[in-house]
Amino acid sequence: MSSTTLYYLILNGLTVGLIYMLVALGLTLIFGIMDTLNFAHGEVYMLGAFSTYYFSYVYGFNYFIAVLFSIVLIGLFGIVIDRLLLKPVKRELLPSAIVTLGLLMLLQSSALICFGADEKAIPSPISGIVTFMGVRISATRLMVSLVCIGLVVILLLFIKFTKTGQSMLAVAQDREIAVSLGINTDRTSSLCMAIGCALAAAAGSLMGPLLSVHPYMGMSPLLKSFIIVVLGGLGSIPGTVIAALILGFVDSFVTFFYDASMASILGFATVILILLVRPSGLMGNVQK
Repeated sequence: MSSTTLYYLILNGLTVGLIYMLVALGLTLIFGIMDTLNFAHGEVYMLGAFSTYYFSYVYGFNYFIAVLFSIVLIGLFGIVIDRLLLKPVKRELLPSAIVTLGLLMLLQSSALICFGADEKAIPSPISGIVTFMGVRISATRLMVSLVCIGLVVILLLFIKFTKTGQSMLAVAQDREIAVSLGINTDRTSSLCMAIGCALAAAAGSLMGPLLSVHPYMGMSPLLKSFIIVVLGGLGSIPGTVIAALILGFVDSFVTFFYDASMASILGFATVILILLVRPSGLMGNVQK
């Protein structure tokens, strides 16, 4: 393998890993703070892509403005999901999983009826080729990577340095103590759901110019996200970041040498092998 090919696979793995990271971080926040396995998370990713498609391509908004609108809109939708559907089954893992599984089927069927089964494409906001370390990479793919990095950094800084972010961490670590400190856990849960859905919408919006947009596009990111969340450690944000990059590089290299199906198989195999050594994941589960 030439050095150019190696650099290409590394850059491609980084891009894929960053997209996985956005989706999985939302899933991690929702599980860590709300004790909810959100099976509808992939459909939220899909709705983010469709809303950006309609804002940018159909209604003519600038792509980046359309992405911003999509993030805000789907984030608000997350609050609606929390208040109307998840609040009655708060902290009940199995009932909340059943509710979100039903929501998955509802959103997927609704998207099929409203948007149709035909694949759609979001026009790329920028064009051209960028040469980096001897590797020719599309400007769109580079843009996606940079925006993903920016969003992840903003999220980590928000959690680490803001009072609201610290409240979210407190609820994730020990809900009872957080309540005794006066933290409004209902408001924290709604905010967490909003941020999680917004991150999934951002990932879907960013992948729109690279892949086709269709009602079933959320299934693969959902499965990958569950792999990442389990691999990193349930509820662990640092673990999610590390696991997403690992899976991104596995997908990039294995797809290049074999195919996408083998990459999926090895992704699950990687999880199994690591969990045999560390049952709680790379960084351990968040203690409640």
